[in-house]
Amino acid sequence: MDYNLKPGHTVVVGAQWGDEGKGKLVDLLAAEADVVVRYQGGANAGHTLVVDGREVILHLIPSGAMNPRAYCVMAQGTVIDPSALKEEMDSLPGMGLEGRLLISEHASIVTPIELWADGNRESNGDGVGSTRKGIGPCYEDRAGRRAVRFGDMLFNPKHAQRMVEKQMKHWKYGDSAEEVFNYLREAVEMVRRQVTDTSDFLRPSIKSGNKLLFEGAQGALLDVMQGTYPNVTSSSTGPSGVYEGAGIPAGTPLPNNIGVVKAVMTRVGNGPFPTQLVDEEKQFGQVMGFVYQQARIDPQFFKNLLPDEQNSLRRRFATRYQLPDPYSFVMEHLSEAESFVEGRPTALDREDLDELTATLGTHPRRRLDHILGMYLQVAAGEYGATSGRPRKPGWLDGAALNHVVKQWGLTHLAVTKLDCLADIENLKIGTGYTVGGREQRHFPVFNLEEAEPRYIELPGFSRENVIGARTFEQLPSEAQGYIRKIEEIAGIPVFMVGVGPDREQTILRGKL
Repeated sequence: MDYNLKPGHTVVVGAQWGDEGKGKLVDLLAAEADVVVRYQGGANAGHTLVVDGREVILHLIPSGAMNPRAYCVMAQGTVIDPSALKEEMDSLPGMGLEGRLLISEHASIVTPIELWADGNRESNGDGVGSTRKGIGPCYEDRAGRRAVRFGDMLFNPKHAQRMVEKQMKHWKYGDSAEEVFNYLREAVEMVRRQVTDTSDFLRPSIKSGNKLLFEGAQGALLDVMQGTYPNVTSSSTGPSGVYEGAGIPAGTPLPNNIGVVKAVMTRVGNGPFPTQLVDEEKQFGQVMGFVYQQARIDPQFFKNLLPDEQNSLRRRFATRYQLPDPYSFVMEHLSEAESFVEGRPTALDREDLDELTATLGTHPRRRLDHILGMYLQVAAGEYGATSGRPRKPGWLDGAALNHVVKQWGLTHLAVTKLDCLADIENLKIGTGYTVGGREQRHFPVFNLEEAEPRYIELPGFSRENVIGARTFEQLPSEAQGYIRKIEEIAGIPVFMVGVGPDREQTILRGKL
């Protein structure tokens, strides 16, 4: 397999349900890029970077912001809350963003009406488990010809005011149109210097031979056209969305389409997840109760923190070494627990066997999966960077990955959080499903709720032998085997492997 990226432009997309760790890869690739482009989505994205031990969470600004010489473009396919954007810019002092961050005049503004509509829909139980950032209603207003664009506010305010009035009527919003319009005028004024025709900027940049990096948000299985509809986002998340979302000429060569895959597969919000290990709500209560205990903080105080602050506390206290008893006991005797669940003899003495029996209860398979899921969540710090919600963890779904690779024409994969699978004796990868009593390998997008996953098992590996590896050959043979199995299932090379959160904890198997 050829692990080298080809000369030219690169697209980075999530190959699962989002939260794959795209920001880390974009941050690395941006060091070689002249321009980094966000082409869809909005503040519902949350890209977490760890640079020199400092955690940086970006929701709107492209992850290439950390490269001081790269232009960062928020293209016409994005939807932007200007107040949130200005706040994010102010959180990155000394980065020179005022001179190199460009906002498309054609991009839609997320209005207070759309923020309210999103939250109201979720509160009424009619939503899809969104981040309540106004993204869905904003895209709906764009399709319904009610959107307010940055160019409208700056160059045709009367038209913008009519759009505000249309939104108020459509969403049955109670405040005055004048109040909303005045708020938008002040908010847009804060980023006026960044607003331009980004297509006019990108076309000559492409023609002159500059290297462009296109950064996708969310993931393939959340694509509005090809994802697990209706539990999807509101935009085209894949490489096919680049041309329209970025506003670049059709036919512009995009030789590198990289899909990011997280070793601990997760999903946030509503919708089926065949390889899921644990119930989200039950897990949330147990994990958070333990985090409160470890942090010695009042739960109400925790709930009043901003999502980023909550996430920081979770990462600090919910680590692999702090699983509550008796979960720690089960993880320490995982092989025996698997034997017990499968009805095979164990080597445990009577006292330990009694404790295992009591812990796993009357539904041992489900209980063991729950404990494994909780372990994966706290080991990987799986909480949304945008919403702070717990992510539902599960095994890697290889059949879904194969589907995404073929559907989107991916050329390379990047696997993140390999270290978070460490210290589990036997790992699983989904290779197909049983649907209605029949086995199948293809992804059952129209009846995913009925799909029972079929797995292969692979030997696990220790954490201490993974986190220090800086070349593929330094990984333990079991970890190498896990990566090679992903390549076999996907049919394309894994050119990057993440073995920890920091920049240097990255294995590159080819040239960028």
